[in-house]
Amino acid sequence: DEFIKSQMSFDGIIEEENLVRIPLSYFLYSGSLVVRMIQKEFEYLKVSKDMEKKHYSIIMEMAKEAQNGVKINLPNNITVHKEYDFITISVRVPKPKLETMKFRLGNFNLLSFGNLTVRKTNKIDLNALNDNCFMIDSEKLPQGCEIRTRRDGDKFCQINGGTKKLKDYFIDKKIPQRLRADIPLLCYEDEVYAIIGYTVSNKVKVDENTKSAYILKIEK
Repeated sequence: DEFIKSQMSFDGIIEEENLVRIPLSYFLYSGSLVVRMIQKEFEYLKVSKDMEKKHYSIIMEMAKEAQNGVKINLPNNITVHKEYDFITISVRVPKPKLETMKFRLGNFNLLSFGNLTVRKTNKIDLNALNDNCFMIDSEKLPQGCEIRTRRDGDKFCQINGGTKKLKDYFIDKKIPQRLRADIPLLCYEDEVYAIIGYTVSNKVKVDENTKSAYILKIEK
């Protein structure tokens, strides 16, 4: 057992709060190493109690055979997802659902996603933007927009691309299924104008004719 543990080097595992992501390539190691790897992550998540051999086998089989997007529930409130190049093991914890809010200038509490600040500017400086800060042409955005989470039928117009179902956009960008329901959106009816923290619609992007813009900054 000491020798096997001495051979373990799994630096590619991503450990977050209540969640670990294990690269699929790690499941190609010998079974004894893989079992200890999973056991170590269960201990990190504080859910190792009552986990049996069959549970380890289920995860190992899932990594090798299951299709992308498959998920299973295990004891101790554990959910296991197969997400593209990873097996994600998470602990289910209750979390409040984001209520629909009117879009306005000011601050928005987006619960576990972070805090959103919205302000207006006449200075269009795209060099000042980054992954957590983006601009929307204020004259292109319709009145009465809301911030909410996704609904059936939502559609999104990509930058330099056509309109597609929001679900298809998430799939194309490989956004894990477990995250999609909690991502805040800027919408008017079923039209999505911003996927907050990710991108904006082609219909409201700033260009050389933009005179004023909303700056949306998210602090995760």
